[in-house]
Amino acid sequence: MTLGIFALAPLARMTRAAMLTALSSDYVRTARASGLTRRRVIFVYALRNALLPIVTTLGMVFSFLLGANVLVEKVFAWPGIGSYAIEALIASDYAPVQGFVMAMALLYIALNLAIDLAYGLIDPRIGVGA
Repeated sequence: MTLGIFALAPLARMTRAAMLTALSSDYVRTARASGLTRRRVIFVYALRNALLPIVTTLGMVFSFLLGANVLVEKVFAWPGIGSYAIEALIASDYAPVQGFVMAMALLYIALNLAIDLAYGLIDPRIGVGA
């Protein structure tokens, strides 16, 4: 919950800014004028076009949370991979530290891959051949 509240602020700001930009665009105005319901205009037209910056921000916030996880585990004295890595670092046991760094790097790479794949789903113009 601590990490979730921390991540919520930038995501909420980016969502608001992207939705305001999308809702003031011509295609949303045209969709409203054609008689579509407010719900359909917001979710189908505005939100779909506002998702790219939101997903980008989500990736940056999540990558920051990978490091913040260590701090939260130490502050609340929770056992976890971050606490284990800090204790191994203090004890000069570098194999677990290397494992922690490798795990975080793999998570970061997987996150960036998922974001790139999500871009292709959100905006069909973004593709492999583009």
